Amino acid sequence: MPGKLAGYLRWKHDHVDSLNAGSQVIDTAKGPVEYAMVGEGGPVVVAVHGGPGGYDQGMILTRRLQNQGFRMLAWSRPGYLRTPISDGRTLSEQADTLAALMDALKIEKAAIMGASAGGPVALAMGYTHPGRVACLISECGVSMTYGKQLKSSQKMFMHLMFNDPTLWLYEQYEHLAPESTLRSFIKLESTLDKEHVEALVKSVEADPARSGYMLDMIGTMCPISLRRDGLENDLLQLAAIDKLPLDKITAPTLVVHGDHDADVPMAHAQNVAQHVAGAELMVIKDGYHLLGMSDQAQEIADRELGFLRTHLKA
Repeated sequence: MPGKLAGYLRWKHDHVDSLNAGSQVIDTAKGPVEYAMVGEGGPVVVAVHGGPGGYDQGMILTRRLQNQGFRMLAWSRPGYLRTPISDGRTLSEQADTLAALMDALKIEKAAIMGASAGGPVALAMGYTHPGRVACLISECGVSMTYGKQLKSSQKMFMHLMFNDPTLWLYEQYEHLAPESTLRSFIKLESTLDKEHVEALVKSVEADPARSGYMLDMIGTMCPISLRRDGLENDLLQLAAIDKLPLDKITAPTLVVHGDHDADVPMAHAQNVAQHVAGAELMVIKDGYHLLGMSDQAQEIADRELGFLRTHLKA
């Protein structure tokens, strides 16, 4: 037991050290905000992470868009990592915090890319700070009341993952049995049948970039103790969504969603496409909640890069 305890403490210490080394904290009009920026100039793409997550997840979500002539700005939403929950709880308040971060970094306008639970915060930027948004991308994003449709296995997974020791054990297991971890992850996040799950497992295993994506994304839940305030707030805010004023969004909008997403159903994407004037909807066949692991990952990257190059000017 002492050896296992030491291993757990070292795991947590290493995660915290790595997270702190990879980001900065800047004072804004809304409070301190953690962020990271990559790229040597060019227009800015802001990544709005899901839950649980943090700036580290934003960097992984936009990895396929990096080194393409853009600067990538990833930030930790309120309650995640080193951005305090007092910076903003509601969707609009979090959009205000992002606008304040852009002010502090002297960024007048940017493309905003939201994923999963970060989707409605990105959309909120579109209708609360339209002048700051060059274009919007929503990837597997929430846009309606969320939470009631989750499968019992998903709710159990979230409950179990609300503590650091469980996540430490899960990370050990994923390295010992990557195929089993991958299979269980796809089953959890998709509505694919067994045949399609097995085909996808083989496809992902044969592609180091996609298999590494899963391991990296699991890492963005660790340690959960530094992300719990944000996650608990997300669940409250997403459950309280009634009807977002999507018709007020005027920025060019691209919606990307998998047709077998068990976490955020396709109806959320259709809702945005229906109510945002001129929105483009890209449906990923057999896609599920982690589109970076789908068979169409490169096709998605190409479509998003084309969209950014069309609408985001230096």
